[in-house]
Amino acid sequence: MAQQELFISIDGGGTKTDTVLFSKDGKVLKRAIGGPSNSSVIGFRRSAQTLQALLEELLSECGGLNTSICSVFAGIAGGGVGANTERYRKLIKDLLPNVKHICNGNDAINALNSGVGTKDGMALIAGTGSAVYTRSQGKVYQVGGWGHLFGDEGSGYDIASRGLRRVLMAIDGRASYTVMCELFADHLGRSVVDAILDIYDGGKHYVASLAPIVFKAADKGDEAAINILKECANELRSMLLAGCRYLETTPYHVVLTGGIWKAGNGLLENFLREITDDRFVFIHPALPPVYGGAIEAMSIGGYEITDEFEANFARTFNLVQPEFISTEKAVDSEAGKE
Repeated sequence: MAQQELFISIDGGGTKTDTVLFSKDGKVLKRAIGGPSNSSVIGFRRSAQTLQALLEELLSECGGLNTSICSVFAGIAGGGVGANTERYRKLIKDLLPNVKHICNGNDAINALNSGVGTKDGMALIAGTGSAVYTRSQGKVYQVGGWGHLFGDEGSGYDIASRGLRRVLMAIDGRASYTVMCELFADHLGRSVVDAILDIYDGGKHYVASLAPIVFKAADKGDEAAINILKECANELRSMLLAGCRYLETTPYHVVLTGGIWKAGNGLLENFLREITDDRFVFIHPALPPVYGGAIEAMSIGGYEITDEFEANFARTFNLVQPEFISTEKAVDSEAGKE
């Protein structure tokens, strides 16, 4: 392994961080997965700890962090905001002193590349949070994605929040009954009112994890849940319309990425298609976002992406058993110092 020209792709989000070590012909040599690395959620120091643990594992069989690496691309949620671009670049350089090329930015690059390669297009991210990223002539523009306090419209957090709010209104007598009252209570083991303190303590990610309950209610024909999904589809459409203004030609290729597109039997996507015109072509990537990061790493290393590269990556990605690295213990030990 040490004799080969090596590349690293990092895809970091608010829930998990996926990393791969691969060769220039696209063969995945090792994969390591750990906890979140979004500094907006866990802080930069804890993000750095996660990345260090993953890189140490990724390179453990070929010389460790001093291994010679051709190029690294780190697409990390929040990694392209303000001073974070330079902070992550310095971090990677310090961790990997023998890397030739480093590029880092937002994880939206990973999502875009996984669906459209290096071409212009859009990524509509709907997971715990939401955002639209448009790449036009090499420049990336952001719409939404300002966090759950000021944005994340149409996200898992938004869907679940709307569902919980609607249930509480029904309990208060301010709105009619919805089957979501029973579904949330069944999931929580008690009424939403009795669970409200634990829901607040759970925070953004816990609330977002409750979104499938709204999908389940909509699947049962619950009008309140159906309306919530339609409202969220409209929010996502609004972001798409704002983001497409940076593109000059149609059709607009939109990469759908994030856990919401895998939930609810496609209900939200169906609603989105109903209200979006035929200028938009939606793409479900065959490979995960970390493959998009691999494309970027190859590009900054001066290599073109061939069909053979993609085929090799797809085949070996599914063959390599990922190493799951727990960074929670190290992170928790540092949490009280922040």
